[in-house]
Amino acid sequence: MSRTILYPSDELIRTVTATLLGANEQWDSTPLFFGLTLAGPDQIGVLTQPTSADPPFQDLATLVFSQAPRKTLWGFGFHTESALMRTADARGNLWTASRDRPGADIAETFRSAEYGVPDDPIDRELWVAAVALAAL
Repeated sequence: MSRTILYPSDELIRTVTATLLGANEQWDSTPLFFGLTLAGPDQIGVLTQPTSADPPFQDLATLVFSQAPRKTLWGFGFHTESALMRTADARGNLWTASRDRPGADIAETFRSAEYGVPDDPIDRELWVAAVALAAL
C-alpha cells in the first residue's frame, strides 16, 4: 500500500537540521535517531529513539514509522556523539549540520538525491531508511 508523503520546504528541513544540532550541544550526548513529521504547513514534529554506537537503522525506522501520523512522516535523522546532525528524506536528499567545537558556528551541507546512494556508512543507512518510506 503506497502512501502520500507530505514534505516541508527544503529551507525548513535545512533549518530544522541545524536547530536540532543546536538543541543537542552536549558533545558527549547519546546518539539519537529520529523521525520527522509535518505537524503543520511550517511546523515539524520530531519522534526520537535513543540508539547505540552501531545503529540498527532499519529497526529504528520501523519503530518510529509505527508511531508517526500516517501521511506526514517524511524523513529520518541521526545525531552522533560528536556535533553532527544528519537528515535524509524519502526523496533521497541528505542534509548535514556540523560544528567543529562547542560554541562554533554551524556548517551546513546538502547532498542532492541525484548523486544516488551515499558512500559514508551511516549516511547510507540513514538514506536507505528514509528512501524506503516512498515504497510504503
